[in-house]
Amino acid sequence: VNLDNFYGQTTRDYWETQADIMTFKVDSQLNDDWRISSQTRYGETNNSYIAGAPSGPNYTTNTVNSSPKTRDQDNTYIGHATNFITQIEQGDMLHTVVLGVELTKEKMANLPPVFLPANSAGNITLDLYNPDPDAWSGTIGVSANETSTDLVSKAWYVMDTLEINRWWQVFGGVRYDYFELDRQVAVNDYVDTASVADTKDTFLNWHTGVVFKPALNGSIYASV
Repeated sequence: VNLDNFYGQTTRDYWETQADIMTFKVDSQLNDDWRISSQTRYGETNNSYIAGAPSGPNYTTNTVNSSPKTRDQDNTYIGHATNFITQIEQGDMLHTVVLGVELTKEKMANLPPVFLPANSAGNITLDLYNPDPDAWSGTIGVSANETSTDLVSKAWYVMDTLEINRWWQVFGGVRYDYFELDRQVAVNDYVDTASVADTKDTFLNWHTGVVFKPALNGSIYASV
């Protein structure tokens, strides 16, 4: 098989994306000891495609199916992060401490393309060695089933970087996360109760490490 063979369909397959994103950022020195860095981002994106993938090759008839994978998903999200930053001298060493919080909310809605007449899969059988990219002649519609997912997350964290001298730094931090996720499928705007699912959880994680700076423009680090 020629590795340059195309098993999609120019009469069926496409890929369209769009992203509109706005970011608002504030940095301010609150006093001699503390600085605040705050950022909020809002975005709306869309990812829509039909992508043909070869499947089920038959080496007796030298044919293969061009099976479409479909999606038309809208994402709307807003995220906010605020850091409070201070530096503390300890003898000849310097601590840089960061206290922070992150809040995010995201909604995903997928209403994928379908193939008409109803219940047709959109597949087409192609020559395995000489596929025709224009063989498909069906009709594309819009699904009545919309899958929606809502995600909310919150996090609080603290980090400390200790500059021992010009060559050595050590750092560490802990972070606590909370998230909840809700998912459902609506058929013609009516929620399918069997599709409703939700989950929520929390977890605590940490990291620590060391940095060695043999030169002003280079560093070596290890962390866990």
